[in-house]
Amino acid sequence: MLYRGLAAINKIKPGAAVAIGNFDGMHIGHKKLLATLKETAKQYDTESLVILFEPHPKEYFNKQGTCSRIMSLKEKYLYLRQYGIDLVLCLRFNSQLLNTSHQIFFNSILKDQLQVQALILGSNFCFGKNRLGNIDYLKLESRLNNIDLHVIQSCVVNK
Repeated sequence: MLYRGLAAINKIKPGAAVAIGNFDGMHIGHKKLLATLKETAKQYDTESLVILFEPHPKEYFNKQGTCSRIMSLKEKYLYLRQYGIDLVLCLRFNSQLLNTSHQIFFNSILKDQLQVQALILGSNFCFGKNRLGNIDYLKLESRLNNIDLHVIQSCVVNK
């Protein structure tokens, strides 16, 4: 199921296992992250939820409003569904989201509204105003709030 916008959060059953990112191109790192998401959701007997952003943040910051996309939102959604992801939440990347602090994003959206049980993220994940939210911040907050945090290390493929 695809949900769009912050207002749609109240339609999502609390307690999912959550991955956050752009998921453009579905490379080997994305596949590892999604496999961990599915496995974690199964362990917690809950749904798997991917949060992604539209427009792509690179598009938002590009003065011409375009960037080289690998996949459209529809293609991402279809791929995620085929991969076995239960829910997709597409948040509008705009000035409101851009100016939301990492503390508010974590506390209001992830902890209070979604009540996530687990977060699955890439090791270079940053979020919130000025990208001040990072894995170190999430390690602390996850521990304090009893949220299972999985950090997927970058994958390097040698040719």
